[in-house]
Amino acid sequence: MKHLNIDISSLSPKTLTLSNGRPLYLFPDNNLEIVELDFAFNAGSCFESKRLAASVATKMLTLGTKHHTAEEIAEFLDFRGIQIELSSYVYSAVVSVFTLEKYIPELLPLLYEFFDEPTFPQDEIDLFLSRKRQMLRTSMQKTKYLARNLFYESLFGFEHPMGTYPLEKDFDIIQREDAINFFNQHFTLSDAILVMSGGFKERDLELYNQYFGHTEASLS
Repeated sequence: MKHLNIDISSLSPKTLTLSNGRPLYLFPDNNLEIVELDFAFNAGSCFESKRLAASVATKMLTLGTKHHTAEEIAEFLDFRGIQIELSSYVYSAVVSVFTLEKYIPELLPLLYEFFDEPTFPQDEIDLFLSRKRQMLRTSMQKTKYLARNLFYESLFGFEHPMGTYPLEKDFDIIQREDAINFFNQHFTLSDAILVMSGGFKERDLELYNQYFGHTEASLS
């Protein structure tokens, strides 16, 4: 059997302590032009007081800030080929950003806006919920989806984070204020896990500390 030659040391992150004391975990690879920035929050659905609050809050992060509309943000990202993945899980929410290294200086201030001053536009919330409701109706026609929900509900109970799932009536109950409150309580940079990997440079670390090393996010 052929043994794989894997450098285990490359899987262990280096750590940069930011000015506010938070660690930034680093996985450098100078062979790459791409940089990945990850922000992981204790902001999963298990912390919801209303179902859908976590997913709405996560999705709205990139759909409008006090200084940029959703259209302006989309144009900025598309023109530079920057990809952002927004993932909402049971126990966490993760924002993953993929960009060429050369765009880091102009990208970081926009990223900070996502966590410091999102505006949660009502029209964007309505559009997101409309699409998500339609996806739910489609899923409800699939045996696999129904069986999975019933299986976990029978194991944990419907009120348990692992056993619950959205119902159509939840779309009529969730409000913009619910998503804002969820954001304020759970999307705090002071508690986030911060990761940078790929072909970043020393200047990128200095800029990162400038934007993410001084204060936590809040939405007034």
